[in-house]
Amino acid sequence: MKKSGVREEERLLKIIVVSNWILLAVLTVGGFLLRTWDFGWGVLAGGLIISINFHFLYRTLKKSLDPLKLSKPGIILGKYYVRFLISSLIIYVLISEHFVHPLGLILGLSIIVISLLIGLVYEVKENFFRGVV
Repeated sequence: MKKSGVREEERLLKIIVVSNWILLAVLTVGGFLLRTWDFGWGVLAGGLIISINFHFLYRTLKKSLDPLKLSKPGIILGKYYVRFLISSLIIYVLISEHFVHPLGLILGLSIIVISLLIGLVYEVKENFFRGVV
């Protein structure tokens, strides 16, 4: 029998978070070993920026969607835009001051997308073998 509700969502979130940190570690080490130091630092910086943003987005949405204390959409959007502006400023400084390689930074920022795809593939596989699909 399929688990439902929060447990299913928590399991999927755990898959995404774990794969995110594993990918960050593997791609960062690969960037340092196979490319230049600034490429490796770019992967690490991009991965940390996007991972921290994902964590804060999760916290914001979890608190905001609690039925006992619903937040106004303006507050949610405000927090989102503040995170976006801070991230943009950090990325601008990292690239403009040549602290990191831009392609390494892009790869690091893409880590969460890859982790989401891993979670999607895992869910499709689980549902297919359960006969849900």
